[in-house]
Amino acid sequence: MNPESAAQRPPWREPYVWMVAGIPVLAICLGVVMLTVAKTGADSLVDDNYYKRGVEINKDTTARQRAAQLRMGIFVTQRPGGVCAHLQGETLPGANEVLSLRFAHIARRELDYALSLTADASGRCPAGATDSGLQSRTYWAPAAAIQRGQWSATLAAQDWRLSRRAGPVDGQVLEIDSLATR
Repeated sequence: MNPESAAQRPPWREPYVWMVAGIPVLAICLGVVMLTVAKTGADSLVDDNYYKRGVEINKDTTARQRAAQLRMGIFVTQRPGGVCAHLQGETLPGANEVLSLRFAHIARRELDYALSLTADASGRCPAGATDSGLQSRTYWAPAAAIQRGQWSATLAAQDWRLSRRAGPVDGQVLEIDSLATR
């Protein structure tokens, strides 16, 4: 390549022109794409008040300790049209007391839901096996099928609470036991 022929070539034929102009233009385009993705694909927090909720959890261990003292445990199974829960323990809540069973998805808050369990007097749920020396009662809640995924399940009554990370739950038995160290 001689100097005379290089002077006659148009500027867009020179590779250095494309490199000098192309890199900043490419950086601007990629910056706009990244900004668009960041604005439209924002993840939601699992709990908006996560700090306050964390402090409450650390302070309120008495409900879990109470469940351990009573040797509470529950087996949750999916049935057509609802959820059966077989509760056992040394002392059970009153037959008229409503228990709260909350399923919180580990990563997707919009999938969280809560069930109100009432004593099953109609026999929709089969009786489960009971450990010796413990009382038992069966509870029922109408519900859609439990979706497959990683869940944090919490069962609560007035003065005790059981919780466990469980999954994948897919119509299987879910055991929440106060004595479990899982």
